[in-house]
Amino acid sequence: MSQHLLHAAQVGVVATLQCGKRAVVFAATHLKAKPGFEQKRLEQARVLLEIVGQARAEAAKASECVAVVVAGDFNEVPEQLAI
Repeated sequence: MSQHLLHAAQVGVVATLQCGKRAVVFAATHLKAKPGFEQKRLEQARVLLEIVGQARAEAAKASECVAVVVAGDFNEVPEQLAI
């Protein structure tokens, strides 16, 4: 298992679980909640996706199949950009 603790405040944790030729990249997040922080949530989501993408690319080097799961509290509605 490899993991990345994201240094940006309130972004999340990303871990890669490897089982033979298969891997799962799991990301858990809790984005900024307060009203008026929509831009901050968008920035946090971008950082999270960048790190998840890097973890997926790294896992793909040793895996035939890589699944990605992103879960958490996004503090947004589906119409917002961070989602």
